Amino acid sequence: MVAIHTSPLLRALDTARAIGVHHPRAPIVVEDALVEMDLGEFEGMDARRWASLYPDFVKLWMEDPSEARMPGGENLQEVQRRAWTAFERICTDYPQGSAILLCGHNFVNLSILCRVMGIPLARFRRLHQGNAAINLLLREEGRTWVAFHDHRFHLTGTTDQG
Repeated sequence: MVAIHTSPLLRALDTARAIGVHHPRAPIVVEDALVEMDLGEFEGMDARRWASLYPDFVKLWMEDPSEARMPGGENLQEVQRRAWTAFERICTDYPQGSAILLCGHNFVNLSILCRVMGIPLARFRRLHQGNAAINLLLREEGRTWVAFHDHRFHLTGTTDQG
C-alpha cells in the first residue's frame, strides 16, 4: 500500500501532487494537522521586523524555543503534539509494510524528527530541514526510527546528502 498525506498549504499540496503523478494509485489525503506552525502576528512579516518589535520573544526563542509562543500563534510543543498525533494515526491506518509519504513543513517535520530521535524541542536546531528534503522514517511493531533525514539527492545539481 502506498499513500500520500499532505498539509493543505499549497506548497505541500503541490509537492504531493507532483509526487502523486509517479504513483497514480496512491491516494492523496489532506491532513490539517500537518499544516506549518501558526506564526500568528509574525505571518508574512520579515524576521528583522518582528525581531525589532518583539525583543523579549526573540530572547526566549533563542534560549528555549519549545516554550516560546508565537504572538497570536502556536509554540513548538503544540506543533509537535498535533503532528505526532497525526503521524501515529496515519501509521495505524495502513498495514505493516506500507509506504506512506507525508508532505509537511519545516517545524512540523522537525518536531516529528525530534520526537523520534529523542531530541528535546529546545534543541531542535541540531537538525536541519532543507527545502524539498526527504526524511525516511521506518516503523515496525510500534517502534519508529530515522533511517536518514534532510536528504536532497533527488534534486538536480545537488550533491547534498543531509
